[in-house]
Amino acid sequence: MSKEKLTILKIVSGGFSALVVAMGVGRFAYTPLLPEMQAQFGFNNDIAGSIASINYIGYLIGALLFYKKLTPDKKKLAFRLSLIGSMLTTISMGIFTEISWWMILRFFSGVASAGVFIFGSSIVMEKLQHSKYSHFGILMYSGVGAGIVISGIASPVFLSLVSVQITWIGLAFICLPFSIFSWFILIPDDIKETIQPKGTDAFVYPKLLPWLIFAYFCEGFGYIVSGTFLVSFLQNQINILSSGNFAWVVVGLTASISVPLFQQLSKRIQPVHVLIIAYVIQGIGILIPVFSKHWIAVNLGAILFGGTFMGITAITLSIGKHLRPAEQSQMVIGLLTAIYGIGQVVGPLISGILSERYDSFTPALVMSALTVFIGAIFLVAGIYQKKQKTELQIIRKL
Repeated sequence: MSKEKLTILKIVSGGFSALVVAMGVGRFAYTPLLPEMQAQFGFNNDIAGSIASINYIGYLIGALLFYKKLTPDKKKLAFRLSLIGSMLTTISMGIFTEISWWMILRFFSGVASAGVFIFGSSIVMEKLQHSKYSHFGILMYSGVGAGIVISGIASPVFLSLVSVQITWIGLAFICLPFSIFSWFILIPDDIKETIQPKGTDAFVYPKLLPWLIFAYFCEGFGYIVSGTFLVSFLQNQINILSSGNFAWVVVGLTASISVPLFQQLSKRIQPVHVLIIAYVIQGIGILIPVFSKHWIAVNLGAILFGGTFMGITAITLSIGKHLRPAEQSQMVIGLLTAIYGIGQVVGPLISGILSERYDSFTPALVMSALTVFIGAIFLVAGIYQKKQKTELQIIRKL
């Protein structure tokens, strides 16, 4: 392996490790730990949804605060503070036992995860932008899936030995080496920005952005319902008591491999077409466990869900960067992240209320799937609008 490839691998690994800490564990460990937290502390699904939503409110506010450009020194400081914040809030979930404190901690965990995501992504992309291997940068997003796998495997092991509070602390200590590695690897370069050429999407679907935004809101709303309640839903079903954590590990594994898969597909098919297919597949994956409790169906649903949600994020951000000139791309990514964050806030709130009213997660998951399907329809509408305008322009020229 060449020296350049080794350097690229190290940089991408730094971004990968940061997302393991802040997103895969810091953000998503709540999902496999939620059933035990409810059993131990006796709070209902409405409160569970509220705790989840406050985390996404923090993420939304973080996205709005952190999208502005910073000098390399300030960016390094912001990234490291966000990384520390993610570690401290995860540990603190194991120290405090009051719901009010959990709300505060999950809020700041959301802010920290947004900082790690935005600044970590920015540092990696800036370091790779002049390399012929710059397309490898997207692989850092597999760190989210890897963190989900870690939380999915470690959580039931810890819970069989210790309390849910010690489990939170144990997960934080597992993240420590990942934090240290990314701390020293992700240091911004003191370089001037260069204008990058537009991608093919800018020429093929230049009017797609509003529809992409609507669709991404639907994705944020739809995926997070399963991302929050999947384990609880499965553990509440007959004969699949042990399937919840295993399915969550499947989600993480497929999320990890989906990013490079989507990268390769986007080289052969228009990225927006890949997105539409992914939205449809994800909607089906969310619905499968609702209609069949067989272990094969449960894990097939987990594969389809896990195999799409991080790929959708990676491809959406890639399209967004190419739909506007390079000097505006960071603002577009910030806007997309904020819209996604709004969907994540609203989704658990509504689903928590529905699950309490009907004493079942089924209505919430059906609503989630339908919302994702609507997102696919928005993307189709964006393509159709482009085709209609193209036909009108041809007619006028004639």
